[in-house]
Amino acid sequence: MIKRIGMSAILAGMLVCTPALASAPGEGGTVEMRIGVSGQVPVICRVSVDRAAIPGDAGQYSLGTLNEFCNNPHGYRVVMDYSALDGGGRLVVDGQAIPLGNAGSVVVSRSAGAGMAKRSLAVDLAKGGQTGAFTFRIEPQ
Repeated sequence: MIKRIGMSAILAGMLVCTPALASAPGEGGTVEMRIGVSGQVPVICRVSVDRAAIPGDAGQYSLGTLNEFCNNPHGYRVVMDYSALDGGGRLVVDGQAIPLGNAGSVVVSRSAGAGMAKRSLAVDLAKGGQTGAFTFRIEPQ
């Protein structure tokens, strides 16, 4: 009894759906059908650094490689927050120096669309300067 009701429901559903799937005949008696699918993808953004600070020459410390990923179609930016540095310093991103002032934050990179990238990071401290704490965050735009 349950199988008959289930099979009847399936057959009734197919008959109800059939007119919605049918379309006008095309050239040569062929039938064209169009099916559309839509959905939403959540915005996912991640940033990480693959190793801790390693001392280098003349007050420069390698911070490792910055790995960034964001699928936001409107873009994103990566920001580094840092504690006060004795004597100031510069963040070096892929060879480009960014001065580190008293603000405590600096934009490391920007993207106008979705993307992913790897960037080499180092911090160049003033002579006799001390390293501070560095944290990275990624912000969808």
